[in-house]
Amino acid sequence: MIPDKTIADSMSKLVDCKFSLGDESKGWDCLNSLKEFYEGCGVKFPREFEDFNEENYAEKWVYDPEIGRQTLFRFLTTLGKSVDKHYAIRGDLLILKHEMTEKPPTFSHRTLNHLKEVHPFMRRVINDIFDGKQVLTFPAIYLGNGNIFLIFEKGGKVVPYKFFKKYVVDVRRLG
Repeated sequence: MIPDKTIADSMSKLVDCKFSLGDESKGWDCLNSLKEFYEGCGVKFPREFEDFNEENYAEKWVYDPEIGRQTLFRFLTTLGKSVDKHYAIRGDLLILKHEMTEKPPTFSHRTLNHLKEVHPFMRRVINDIFDGKQVLTFPAIYLGNGNIFLIFEKGGKVVPYKFFKKYVVDVRRLG
């Protein structure tokens, strides 16, 4: 089990951070934030998985987000050991998955164009959502007291676990 102080120290640089795919100097994404957190807690984090590594995963994700999501999911399920989701403790990795089976709410063209310009990889993601074939896979870190840490396109946030609990497909204990 990772000590609470270590978790707090590792989390401090990630909370309210900016999002940036693959460029830690500008912000954090799902993968590099996990690496930063767990290495700060003294947990060795793999440098490569299948044909993805620290240098190329962002480029591969942009090229084909669906393959990126599938690879991320397989990678996350290799970390640590699986534990019952009802017994998550501070520092556990939560793997969340959500299939978009319904059309999302209507977005303005201005909003969609802005997303596509600011986050080029979002172009294919948005198209997949509107085609009804989007599966979202993302990691979270359980912080205890009903809170988790997630990286969104608006940055790293601590959010209530209750809103995401139904999407948890696996809990991994790394520490």
